[in-house]
Amino acid sequence: MLCNYGLFLEDVRGDETGAKEAYERALEEDGDDVVALCNLGGLLLKLGETALAEAKFRQAREIDEEVAAPLEELRREAAKSSKR
Repeated sequence: MLCNYGLFLEDVRGDETGAKEAYERALEEDGDDVVALCNLGGLLLKLGETALAEAKFRQAREIDEEVAAPLEELRREAAKSSKR
């Protein structure tokens, strides 16, 4: 639920700080939440925190490659689009 709220904050409200906090809270509740890890990774890319973003994506792939790979690709594309 917090992960969805994070997406709402990020995409609808443009509240990157609130979104980051929501993703981090989701990970406090479940450190293996692949969706939250990928969403946080994508947001971190948009914020220019590349090394930390890569670590989140790597962590997500280690947990579940099948789920993480397409989410990571989507988040990377979204991060590129936001920089245009």
